[in-house]
Amino acid sequence: MKVSAWRAAANSPVVKASRQLILRFACCKQHLDDGGMSLTSNTNAVARLEAAIFEPDNLADTLRMVGEDLGFDHFCVVHSNIRDLQVIAADHSAAGLKAYEVGGWVETDYRAATVNLFPARRLYLDHLVVPEAERQSSEIYHEFYVPENMAYFAGWSASLASQSWILSLARAEKKGAVGSDEARALTELMPHASRTLAFAKQVRDIRAQSINDFGTQLGIPLIMLDNEGRAVAISPQAERLFDNEFGIRKGRLWAADSESNNNIDTLMRTARGLSIPDQINRPVVVRRSERGPLLLRPIAIRGLGLDVLPGARLFVTVTDLSQAPAVPEHDLRLIFGLSLAEANVTALLATGCDVNEIAAERQSSVATVRTQIKQVFRKTGVRRIGELVSLVASVMRLKDGGSQR
Repeated sequence: MKVSAWRAAANSPVVKASRQLILRFACCKQHLDDGGMSLTSNTNAVARLEAAIFEPDNLADTLRMVGEDLGFDHFCVVHSNIRDLQVIAADHSAAGLKAYEVGGWVETDYRAATVNLFPARRLYLDHLVVPEAERQSSEIYHEFYVPENMAYFAGWSASLASQSWILSLARAEKKGAVGSDEARALTELMPHASRTLAFAKQVRDIRAQSINDFGTQLGIPLIMLDNEGRAVAISPQAERLFDNEFGIRKGRLWAADSESNNNIDTLMRTARGLSIPDQINRPVVVRRSERGPLLLRPIAIRGLGLDVLPGARLFVTVTDLSQAPAVPEHDLRLIFGLSLAEANVTALLATGCDVNEIAAERQSSVATVRTQIKQVFRKTGVRRIGELVSLVASVMRLKDGGSQR
């Protein structure tokens, strides 16, 4: 990445917004800490929530762990419009809420009928709001809440981007209703959890805007991976390259071609590693049957990038090889000492052709093409086709005056 691009990024409105967010977080935390709140029982929960602010993609699992710390089986965030179910939830809670939606339980749910009527930022306990006789006689209690370990419920509303969300905790019947000491602890925790939700959204928004700005400045499609290998931000240019053979599935990069997908898995394992090599010389070629191939080139995020983009690990640039300019075979011959045939084979490889396609194009045998590829590897000093494609792309950038586009 050009130094000028980094300097522009360092002074961009997005970076300034991230700095202001960090200052707001520090001031808000100091204000709460100075208030003399007794958080002894909530120490672990508060620490987990504060860590999640700068790792918004881990928020659902963080809520799950906080809920377990407090003696609950579920802790998630549910949009107040329960008829159009939107949630931030760990897998087991999300599965239960999906079953709630599919089962049409909202029509007879005493919680849904009362929780949105409760004053904002006050703790709602359903066993105190809804009469015991009504709860025990309801079908949803016995047929859904008890089997899903949601018999007892606590929650409160919080505003996020001008919309109302319910922070919801639930637990099994055998654990009993929320007692007075637990209610006090939850009341103390409420501002921390609500703040985490609001700040985590701002961090995610800043990160998404940052990658869009970088992509626009550099003129290239970008995907950002976190330290779990998940795609956490995607520029519009990259999203336009998604189709039924390449894209995002369950938060991760995916390709229909099995070999390409295996190579993508290797790329994601690099993101999950404890340390990332100074240079990552393993670009990935994604082959597609219906369209031209794509070249994925990883770039480690370091220094300022780690401050600007919390939780970020790798940028992945995406190049549509079918839209790339013609490979300069004459330059390949001059730079690497390739023969006419070897330069032509290299150019065809760089456009995504496989060995069989090259053999058909050149009207030669597959064995001959393989021999020529081995010679190209020897002369260029590479060991893999992906490395060769990346090398050719570098030659083309030099020929184009060092453009990053």
